[in-house]
Amino acid sequence: MQIPQDVQTELAKASPSIGAAALTIFGVSLPDVVQIAALVYTMGLIAQQIYRLSRWLKHRHDDEYPPDASC
Repeated sequence: MQIPQDVQTELAKASPSIGAAALTIFGVSLPDVVQIAALVYTMGLIAQQIYRLSRWLKHRHDDEYPPDASC
């Protein structure tokens, strides 16, 4: 079954408010949802920076000690 493009667009526009209303029904207020989303986003940014730092340190170590070419 194909959903018309207009219906898909309107559903995508309404999804944040539908999600907030559903969470409110389950007892989670909107400020709590925003705090949780901010926490998850911040943790993701921290994890990304740790990953990038570890890659940079590994490549820096590889650049300081190139493999011996005499082998």
